[in-house]
Amino acid sequence: SVIQLKEMFCVADKYERINDFIRYVVEAAKKELDEVSPYTFEYTPIKSGRKITAIKFYPVYQPEHRDSDLEKHDLQKQISLSWSLSSEVRNYLKNSIGYSDKEIKNNLDLFISAQNILPDLMGELALLKGKARDKKNPKGYIINSIKGKLNDKK
Repeated sequence: SVIQLKEMFCVADKYERINDFIRYVVEAAKKELDEVSPYTFEYTPIKSGRKITAIKFYPVYQPEHRDSDLEKHDLQKQISLSWSLSSEVRNYLKNSIGYSDKEIKNNLDLFISAQNILPDLMGELALLKGKARDKKNPKGYIINSIKGKLNDKK
């Protein structure tokens, strides 16, 4: 209902007329989403007699505003790890350090660039594994250390 929407946007007592609420809140949000976001919405006012009592929203996808890096990351999550990481690195990450497939896929860009840039990634991982033993979050420590090493190389 319109009352719930006003409460959700913290403007419950600001716009007495529903047309003002639609113009200044709903239309403004729609305009901003239309300009930059891959998702926007359409809406239809629902009337009870002459009075607008609710607004029905319909989500709309805008592919022209899709972030290409995000799309690349989503596609990489769908492909098999064996396409991009060498089997030695993949097995070491899974068996020795304890990364799951999902964790590896979430950081796939990092591991691929580390594999391409660092001359001895396996040695680096072994060193980092030893240093990470006493850390609170050893996997996070390893990932941040690899990021640091890659930044040093650039």
